[in-house]
Amino acid sequence: MQGDNVFCSGQKILTKEGQDGWYRTFRGYPDMNQGIKDMLRGYADEGKYSSILIFFVNKCNFGVEYSSFLMREFGRGFI
Repeated sequence: MQGDNVFCSGQKILTKEGQDGWYRTFRGYPDMNQGIKDMLRGYADEGKYSSILIFFVNKCNFGVEYSSFLMREFGRGFI
């Protein structure tokens, strides 16, 4: 039995440094208005990744794994 390919195009990659070992297995990003994106981008630029994680877990009620994925994507500049 062969498993489905759960990766979207461009997701099965390592970070620029190639050190975190994470594969991007989630599909897509949630809809966010520009103000929220700017706020989270500001957190990422300042290195306040815990604030991004807290926002997604507590404010959006996303699971920790998906929130961590979104946090990494903001950190990498993909969102």
